[in-house]
Parts: sequence; structure tokens; C-alpha cells
Amino acid sequence: MNREDVKTCPKCGALISPNLPRCRQCKTYLHGTELEGFLLEHLLPGRLAASPGTGIFMLIIVGYFALMAMFAGPLSALSFSSFSVAQLGSTWSPGIFAGQYWRFVTSSLAHGGLVHIAFNLYALTIAGPVVEEAFDRKKMMLLFGISGILSMVVSHVVSVQLLGHTIHQSVGASGAISGLIGASFVAARRMGPPGRQVERIMWRWTVFMAIFGFVVPGVDNAAHAGGWLIGAGMALLMPLGLTQTVAAQRALSVATFGLLGLVVASVALMLMHLKGFPASLENDAQPISILGLVVKPGAEWDYSDQVTSIRDCQDALDAANKSGTVTDAQLYSCELALRINPSPSIYRATAHLEEARGNTARADTLRRVAARLVHSPR
Repeated sequence: MNREDVKTCPKCGALISPNLPRCRQCKTYLHGTELEGFLLEHLLPGRLAASPGTGIFMLIIVGYFALMAMFAGPLSALSFSSFSVAQLGSTWSPGIFAGQYWRFVTSSLAHGGLVHIAFNLYALTIAGPVVEEAFDRKKMMLLFGISGILSMVVSHVVSVQLLGHTIHQSVGASGAISGLIGASFVAARRMGPPGRQVERIMWRWTVFMAIFGFVVPGVDNAAHAGGWLIGAGMALLMPLGLTQTVAAQRALSVATFGLLGLVVASVALMLMHLKGFPASLENDAQPISILGLVVKPGAEWDYSDQVTSIRDCQDALDAANKSGTVTDAQLYSCELALRINPSPSIYRATAHLEEARGNTARADTLRRVAARLVHSPR
């Protein structure tokens, strides 16, 4: 061990090595906060503990998918409908126009179905441990979280601002995983000859995801490209290897817990938005299918909830105009209708009911969304 590798414990002053997770003398956790040490030593099962950052995000992603299945129903989990993923946290331009920015966080954890999450979990087990070994678990978690969130921002901006789409929806951790692939590629190049094999592997993954995105319909190439570039950029700025000082380790630990706190807060906001409304439709016109096999056919259009919700909202609006008062049931009918069919007319109808109830701020927000849905920003 080199002299410069020897540090002192901040609590008892004993000599320590930066690679040592706990002080041998006073047992102080040296690689972050005590909370981090406790969670790593008691929370993760053995196989996940080998790459704890990867393991933690795998548990978060699986837990979020289980939450989606619980609300939308087990059958829906084979392939969630557009309505379900919008209700359960995807990026959804009408919602983002209304200020639901928590969607940029939840959309990077939610998935569209069983095949989607299986592929992304597999890719995470490939790229995650590589980044943890090149940097460390906390820097890997920050790379994953920040790449995922910002990739969804990039996706929304490209679709809405550059391409002029008024309705945009995206979901999945592939932007975050692309960030890990980009970070792994840059880290391997920085390592020189020892990193050549990893560099080749990550380049093949990059090419595969690019080809996959152009061959398979519905893939969010903007999120993939944005995530890759963000991860690569962060990897250029981050020092390789384990963080050497106890103070820096604790700062990274606080930042990582801040990221996890943002995830918890965003999930809570999603649940508050969902409260009182269904996460799936009984008569959805969109079928449930997996790998091209239709498990549950969609309802006939004229009898679907997409159509009946519009009629229910119109009936509620007519009744409110006739009576001069707005009931909770009438407001609910139009609120549900705009979640199912985000058309400007339904947003304006709901705004009218909200204003009649005295909710002028909510009415103004709905009118702004209606205007955005009519006029493309391009």
C-alpha cells in the first residue's frame, strides 16, 4: 500500500485504507452515510449485493412493475394499454403541459409490459456491474437515475418541440440503460488497453440498440440517444475508480439518497394523481397482446370506454348547464374522459365545469392544455 493511500478514520483517527468499508477499530462506515452502510449490509440478498447499485435499481424497477400490475390487473401486465401507462406514470404530453413533471421520473422506471421489462432488466445486468466496477455503486446509481430522467426530458422535447407532436407518450428504463452503456464505453476508453474488450462489447450494444430502434416500431430513439450522450458526458467528468476521501463518499451518499427521495416523491405524486380513478379500462378498445399473440381482444369501438366516456362527459356538461350547478359525479365524468381521450374539446368542457365550481386555477390550467393540443409548438 502506498503512503498516499493511507487515510485516517474521521471518528477515531485510526489508520484506514480507502478500500475498507468500515473502520476496524470503531466500526464507522467509511464509504458513505451510516444509513447507506446499514441498508447495503441488511437489505440486499447475496446475489444482488455483488453489484449493489444495479441490484437496488432492479428491485425498484420490479417493485414499480408490481405496483402497475396491482392497479391495472395481472392480465394487463402482459402489455399495458396506453391509458394504463399514462395513468401509471409514463411521459404523457397533456399531463406534462399541465405541470405533471414527476412523469419524467416515473416514466424511466415504468414499463409497457412483460417483454419490455424483461429485456431492460437483462440489459441492466450487463451494463450496471461494468459501470459499478469502473466508478463505484453510488456514481453508477447517479448515472442511471440522471440519464433516465433527462432522457425522458429529451424524448419529450424532441417529439413535442422539434417534431410538433401534440400527443407524446414514452415509458421504460432504456434511456437510463443507454446512459450506462454510454458511460461504460467512455470509461473503457479512458482505461486504455485494459478496457478494450469492454469498449468493444459496449460499442456492439450501442450499434444493436440503434438498429433495433430503427427496425422495431414504437421505440423511443430520442430517449436512447439522449440517455447515451448524457451517460457518456457524465462519465467524461467523473473520476474513475472508488472515491478516495470519506467526505466525498458521504457527499455522494447524500446525493444518491436525494435521487432515491426524488423517486419516492414522484411515485407518491403519481399515486395521488391516480387516486379515485381506474388504472385500466373494462371495455378498452386497445387489445392486450404479447409477442403478437392477442390475449384479450379490444372492445368494439362504438361500445368502448373511449366512446362512452365522451358521451358521459357531454351528458354531464348538459346536465350542469341545465341545473346551474356542478356535482362531483359530473366533474368526475369529464375528468375521466380527458384522461381517456385527451382532446381539446374535453379539456375545455372540464375547464368549464371546474370554473363553475370556483376552481379557477385548475380551469386556467386545463384551458392552457387545450390550447397546446390545438396549436403545435413547431
